[in-house]
Amino acid sequence: MAVEPLVVVIGAEPARSAQIRCLVENAGCRALSLSSFSEAAWRARQAPPPDLVLLSMHGVDGLDALKEIRQAHRATRVVMLARGADPRLVVRAVHGGADDCIESTDDDAVLSLAREQANLTAARAAIAQDDLGPGGAFVAVSAVMKKLRKLILEVAPTEVPVLCVGESGTGKEVLARMLHKHSGRRAHQFLKVNCAALPGELLESELFGYEPGAFTGAVRPKPGKFELCNRGTILLDEIGEMPPPLQAKLLHVLQDGAFTRLGGRVRIQTDVRVAAATNVDIREALETKRLREDLYYRLNTVVLEVPPLRERREDIPILLEHFLEAHGGRNGLPARSLSAAALRHAVSHHWPGNVRELENFAKRFLMLGDQALSSAGATGRPRVSAAAAGALKPSGSTAKRAAETTAIQTALRQTNWNRKEAARLLDISYRTLLDKLKLYEIAG
Repeated sequence: MAVEPLVVVIGAEPARSAQIRCLVENAGCRALSLSSFSEAAWRARQAPPPDLVLLSMHGVDGLDALKEIRQAHRATRVVMLARGADPRLVVRAVHGGADDCIESTDDDAVLSLAREQANLTAARAAIAQDDLGPGGAFVAVSAVMKKLRKLILEVAPTEVPVLCVGESGTGKEVLARMLHKHSGRRAHQFLKVNCAALPGELLESELFGYEPGAFTGAVRPKPGKFELCNRGTILLDEIGEMPPPLQAKLLHVLQDGAFTRLGGRVRIQTDVRVAAATNVDIREALETKRLREDLYYRLNTVVLEVPPLRERREDIPILLEHFLEAHGGRNGLPARSLSAAALRHAVSHHWPGNVRELENFAKRFLMLGDQALSSAGATGRPRVSAAAAGALKPSGSTAKRAAETTAIQTALRQTNWNRKEAARLLDISYRTLLDKLKLYEIAG
């Protein structure tokens, strides 16, 4: 049975509130209207939390209600409904935790928000998720990734090697960790070795260890990853970068389960499941002898092909939500949520760096809290998400950029372009004002 998200409309005039409720219900959501901000503050402390709040911007009362909602429910999306609002109030609302700001009479914007919320709620209900601890999490709603997850769960209990292929940043390590977690080896170590990070001799000693005197500086024996990972799983990342002679030694380990340390003579037995990952073109690597055919055919019993993010765009909102929740409020990063416009930009972006780039985008947004900068970082072209200052524009920037730009320009005009006076009027430091002037390219 489908779950309908709850949208709460707060502080709108009765006639407009009825219109908004109708739009919200047509989008597949449940709607609840609250006429007073005091009632909204009470409702914010009740359970369950609403999925989306449409909050009218009526001076300080609206900001107080916003504060109550944010304190009670960090994950709830809050969008301000503004009509001829003081730009400074819009700025305060955005800084106070509002996710976006739209024109209160804009039916299209309200309908779009409600539909986005309905789609997001449906996606959450259909999510395929696997918590892998510090190694990350498998999070997806797309059919192709669910099929990949099903294959991993089928293969995990076996002992066959697995080859993960796909572009850089698509999440190949996450798949390898998931394979380990659902295998009979999950109580033992999972180790990752980046084959591209070390030259051949160092990589060999890293994998297989060495004996004293094996090379200059080797004064005591050192076990390698294949010893340390006995009965566990080892991920050989970027295996296409491993030198061919070392590939031959690896092939013998896969066949015999035995190896010798660098400079050693004693054969050491090991029981390790190997998962390999590469972002190279396999056919080209085989033709150029960069990858040994015999090793490839040993590893490709099961091939997990991870599609790039641009081919599974339906995963982007859920992944962004996961990263914002995972990093928000931790390691000194505040808790924030993206505006609807920034989310649309993210879904339409090409993401050449795939999931890794998406996670970095989420971290950057949490650090800077600037929707315009975050959106520009994702798309290269900031666009309008919201309005500010008397004439809320339908396009041109995101909510915070539009609000701050207009507020700064208004303050500068009121002070005859005296920047220090404008900073005092805006209640920000002079240095911050100069930074904003440069960021928003405000000349004068």
